[in-house]
Amino acid sequence: MHRDLRGLTRPTNRITAAPIEQGRLPEEVEYPLQTGYDHGVQATHFTVPPDLVAALRALGPPHGIADNH
Repeated sequence: MHRDLRGLTRPTNRITAAPIEQGRLPEEVEYPLQTGYDHGVQATHFTVPPDLVAALRALGPPHGIADNH
């Protein structure tokens, strides 16, 4: 079965675009889901760029979401 991964990455890219446009995240931050390939052209996994993780942590938790750590 053929599956298109763009349907999985589009929502997260849109969600990330909002804080970039608002100036809350740096413009150069990579989008959240980077497609990974073990061999050939068929994607096998996703990774989250470390610079995005660090930038989101710097923003703190969203309003209304408690940090349970």
